Amino acid sequence: MKSVLALAVLLASFAAGQTGRPTRILFLGNSYTYFNGMPEMFADLAREAGTSVEVKAVTRGGARLQQLYEETDARHVLESSPWDFVVLQEQSLLGGAWVNGNSTVNEPAAFHRWVRQWERDVREVHAEPVLYLTWARKAQPEQQAPLNWAYLSIGRELRARVAPVGPIWEKIRSAYPGLELFEPDGSHPSKAGSYVAACVLLQTILDQPCPALADGVAVPDPARLRELILELGKLSVGDKPEFKTAKLKAGRRPSPAELTGTWTGTMRLYDALLEVEFRVEGTSDSCSGRWRVAKAPDFLSVANLNCTWTEHGIQFRVDHLNGLSESHQAVLAGDTLSGVARVLLPTDYTRREGAWQLRRMK
Repeated sequence: MKSVLALAVLLASFAAGQTGRPTRILFLGNSYTYFNGMPEMFADLAREAGTSVEVKAVTRGGARLQQLYEETDARHVLESSPWDFVVLQEQSLLGGAWVNGNSTVNEPAAFHRWVRQWERDVREVHAEPVLYLTWARKAQPEQQAPLNWAYLSIGRELRARVAPVGPIWEKIRSAYPGLELFEPDGSHPSKAGSYVAACVLLQTILDQPCPALADGVAVPDPARLRELILELGKLSVGDKPEFKTAKLKAGRRPSPAELTGTWTGTMRLYDALLEVEFRVEGTSDSCSGRWRVAKAPDFLSVANLNCTWTEHGIQFRVDHLNGLSESHQAVLAGDTLSGVARVLLPTDYTRREGAWQLRRMK
């Protein structure tokens, strides 16, 4: 059935091409796409540049590519009409990670998996995928490097166009600090920010420069903007940057006698710094104990556990009453039991991990 549909779309596309139909572009994304009516802004700029286009968007606030695929009508829209290009925009933190209580860019494995899925479907209906490389949060410019690598590496693998919106934002904010690209929340685009995104997509998809002024948004130097887009459109992938993780400190495996006792300290895994008490008894074969978090939500209160020895330390799992679980690893570093906790989530699209430090009570 799908092959018949693809053939029908191809024939419709060919017939439309013979009659000079507009270039048709489908946008799939979230608020970074729909803010300020960016797809319509793109269409207006294209028409002003002399190209007839039709655009449609399937968007949902905060949506990931997986959710757009599984929970919206995006696939139906893709398959029911002929498209020339499909713009794919992932959630701004690639699903999101929380490390030591701070949000950051997630490892790109899930993002890459769903780009590959969408790329197959897009090419099956004889359209071309375009990856919309988004920007770092205003307060966290260091996020841009991992975002760049995530998009550029999968773009190279799939031989897909990448619209370098985030890198262009970075350059413009440095060159023209008076041009505010962000809304006050430091995440979403202002009207100028959406305009720059539309300009980058216009150049990437249709090889057309933006006009100097559109709908009240002025670009300080449109010629330089085009130079930047062309220059950054050739960004090399480079080495994979470091994606933030909670790191286990250097230490050693404690002996059963060193481990046995009551340890107290703090853990930064959720939104607040939590007070932890760990009562544990170790033997040569295993260890067991009770993990208690004070001044925390109910589901974090108390859990009995069994732990095992590893080559360099101990590991254990904490299961909460609401079904949430954490995996822990720990080593003895001087007189401190130092550990890392990772929340076990049903998908790798999100990640939460944090470090803890405990000292033995005397």
